[in-house]
Amino acid sequence: MHIFTVDESAAAEAMRSHGYDIKSIQIIPGGSNHYVFSVQLADGRKVISKFVKVRNTEAGLFEPGKDTLFGSPYLWKGKVI
Repeated sequence: MHIFTVDESAAAEAMRSHGYDIKSIQIIPGGSNHYVFSVQLADGRKVISKFVKVRNTEAGLFEPGKDTLFGSPYLWKGKVI
């Protein structure tokens, strides 16, 4: 079980808060350590966006927002391609 979940709406809102204009967003199922989304921006560019999954068993073991697999300090990771 995970401490929190990230759905398409929450992912889009997080990206908008970082200045991205989202045209469409769709979850890519199957990520074991991340919630992964395929995103199309309003200008036509495509983004793969990842949000860390933190399991109940990992609670308190890492700094808040730290990626438990890669150790990244960011909860949201995205790359515009």
